[in-house]
Amino acid sequence: MKDVEQTPKTKESKVLVSPCFGEIEVLPEHIYYFEGGLIGFEDLTSYILIADEKIMPFQWLQSVDEPSLSFPVINPWLILQDYAPGKRYIKDNLIVLSIVTLKDKDDNITANLKAPVILDTDDNSGKQEILTSDKYQTDYQITKRD
Repeated sequence: MKDVEQTPKTKESKVLVSPCFGEIEVLPEHIYYFEGGLIGFEDLTSYILIADEKIMPFQWLQSVDEPSLSFPVINPWLILQDYAPGKRYIKDNLIVLSIVTLKDKDDNITANLKAPVILDTDDNSGKQEILTSDKYQTDYQITKRD
C-alpha cells in the first residue's frame, strides 16, 4: 500500500506517514529517484534522506513508495577512514552512504561497504552499486555487542 504517490513530474509536497517517523512533509526537491531501486527492493524507486541530530552520524534512507520501509545509513568514511570505493564516487555533488544492519545474527552492528548507496545532489538521482573489488564486505563490523 502506498501512502504517497510521487513521480518526478509532481511539483507539490506530499505527506508521508512513516511508522518510525510519523508524518513527514515530503518536498519533491528532497526525493532521490533510484531508476532500479535498491538491491532486493527494485520496485521501490523514491527515497528521502532523514537526518536527526540525536542519532548522528546515522541517518535514515526512507522509502517514499513504501512508508513502512527505511534503512539506517552512515557515511562509510566515518567507520573506515581509508575507504576507497573509486575516484568516480569522490565528487562534491555525490553523497556516499553505507546501509547499516543494526543487529546481525551475533548482535553486532554492521555496514555494507561492498554495495554503497550513491546520491547525486545535482539531479536527485540515486543508485546502489556493487563494488568489483573484494576489498570490502557486506557486513563490516562497526561495533560488537557483549
